[in-house]
This record gives sequence, C-alpha cells and structure tokens, in this order.
Amino acid sequence: MGEESPPRVPLRATRRGQNIIVASSVAATVVFLGAAVGAFFVGQSLAPQTSTGNVTQVQEVLEVERPVAEFPSLTGGPREPGDASWADLRGGECLRPFETAFAETFSVVECSTPHDAQVLVAQLVSRDRTEAYPGEAAMALRAREICDVSELVNTEYAAEFENLYIEPSYPVTQDQWDEGQRVVWCFVRSGSGEVFEQSFLD
Repeated sequence: MGEESPPRVPLRATRRGQNIIVASSVAATVVFLGAAVGAFFVGQSLAPQTSTGNVTQVQEVLEVERPVAEFPSLTGGPREPGDASWADLRGGECLRPFETAFAETFSVVECSTPHDAQVLVAQLVSRDRTEAYPGEAAMALRAREICDVSELVNTEYAAEFENLYIEPSYPVTQDQWDEGQRVVWCFVRSGSGEVFEQSFLD
C-alpha cells in the first residue's frame, strides 16, 4: 500500500471554510471474514451412475456447503466502552486508538474523553441473499454516497478542525458479500492527527 495518503474528495465545506472529505481509496482489508467454500467427495458408488446423476449429486453438495449470509445486527445504540468487533459497531461510537476503517476490532471510549475517530453511520446496504456483489468500484461509490453525512455533524465543533475527513469501510470482495458483510461504516477522523474530545453527532 505504501505510505502515501489516500486520495480525498471534498464533501462539503464547514461554516469556516474547512472541508470534511471522504477518503476514496480502498484501505487494506483486515476485516476479511472469508471462509473457503469447498466440497470433498470421498469414495465412489459401486453401482453405475449416469452423468446426469453425478451432476445432480454435485449440485446437492454445493447447495449444502454454500454458506448462508448472516447480516450484522445494527439495532440498539452505540456500544459501551471496551473492545468491539467491526460487526458490533452501531454508529456513534468514539474510538481510540484508530488506525484504519478496515480493522477487525476497535477500542470504544467515552466521547467525552480524548479519541481519534468516531463512527458516524453504520448502514446495511442489502438483505437480499440472492443479490449479486456489485463490485468494488460500485461499492466504493455507494459508500461515498452513504457517508455524505454533513447534515448529521455538529458543524460548530467540526469547524474547530482544519483537516477532517470521513473514511468509509465496506465489503471489497465477493466472499465478504456472500457471508453477509454488507454494511457501510463511516468514520470521521483528522488527517493531521488531531484529537477530539466530544461527539460530532448532534
């Protein structure tokens, strides 16, 4: 990935002219929950079988082995302080430390204490198990749309910082999508490492 900062696109100017921006690159995916889907066929039948019968057996086994998508629950308010997995975040949580939106676990802290980022939004984009993965580029665009949440942000507090941006997290592979990881999370952070001491949400 290198050490270059991800490209950022202005989202909307705050009252004092600073920009809240959305990161548009895909960070390293460390929330990958992937499980290899396979079927091992052991032994052969002594009775002769037609090719149609073999195809039917293969289809039946694949149907049994195919994982069923389990969607994260987004009910309830923000998680209490402590370690939380990516799937536990509901929106509103303040985090410290914060390295990437694609982490597997996060440390939730009180928003009244110093923190490095905050989850502004957590939104499930699809509950249709038959829906095909739209592709990484399409998901990145959808995440940018979902993370256009300036109307939710306390603009007076946001105006105190010069380099705020929103970093989204979203499924970047077919396997993630098939397993039910179809949530877009929107994290606000400072590009210059500034620390926050209150919630950005009104």
